[in-house]
Amino acid sequence: MEKKMLTIVCFAMLIGGYFLYDYQGKKRAQERIEKEEQAEKNHLDSMAIIESYKPFNSVLEKEMSEFIATAKKEEAEDKGARRLYFVTVEKDDKGEYLQVSTGYGYDSEKVKGFTRFNGEVIIYYGNPKNVEQEVIDESKLLKSFDEIEFYANQKPEKEAKPYSQRYTIFDKDSLISFRQK
Repeated sequence: MEKKMLTIVCFAMLIGGYFLYDYQGKKRAQERIEKEEQAEKNHLDSMAIIESYKPFNSVLEKEMSEFIATAKKEEAEDKGARRLYFVTVEKDDKGEYLQVSTGYGYDSEKVKGFTRFNGEVIIYYGNPKNVEQEVIDESKLLKSFDEIEFYANQKPEKEAKPYSQRYTIFDKDSLISFRQK
């Protein structure tokens, strides 16, 4: 009788141990999922904060949205590298310009700031001729380059021809674009 009772107790403990182990495994999996969801939420919150720094005026935001959409149609996204967008303010004897282009990797010596816009990384190469302009608020650009250092030396899997567009700056409310060939 004692052997039967001992066998039943051992069998009950084995079954109970299995259910306890299964319960704890599910609990650990749920905790891991909750941690991952919290990390994703924190990441999205930080991205929202980053995107709330709006260095572009509304006219440039509209033009950048159109430029990004057109660039995505013009050139296929490379699977091995992330496409970046570059902005530079230029001046010559004919006028003041905003040069926007695409590419992979960037020259860390030239970067004056960056921002995220519609989920894309926009690298600002600056305003070397100190053009008076009100389309980019340089004080709202991000300067923590550690965040984008990963993209500095990336190379596309196949040779990519950059898409480029130049905008004539007339004033803060007027940008006229013409496509670069």
